[in-house]
Amino acid sequence: LTGILAGSASGGKLPMQLIYQGLTDQVHPPADLINACDPRPNVTHSKSHWSTLATMLEYIKEVLVPYVKRVKELRGWPEFQRSLLLFDAYAVHRQAEFLDALYATNLFVIRFVPATGT
Repeated sequence: LTGILAGSASGGKLPMQLIYQGLTDQVHPPADLINACDPRPNVTHSKSHWSTLATMLEYIKEVLVPYVKRVKELRGWPEFQRSLLLFDAYAVHRQAEFLDALYATNLFVIRFVPATGT
């Protein structure tokens, strides 16, 4: 099991992404257990339980974008205002397809923390 955790500079906690090992949704915990969590985590799977391009693309769609849109709406910020994302140097975070998906949302400025800084 891998858990992806993220927080905001203002102290907000984004929903976790839980990555289970397996090839189908059958490896996920029961829905009532997941639904009891607040905030509800994004539950997914990969062959090895590691974060992959597919799980990170799901993370953008299911966690990052909804969180940022909700915060902007609550604070009355304009839609064109971008949010800063800081990522470590994990290989998936540097893949062109992942970065392209983030840039396509037009919501983020992306920066990387050097490998020696995490």
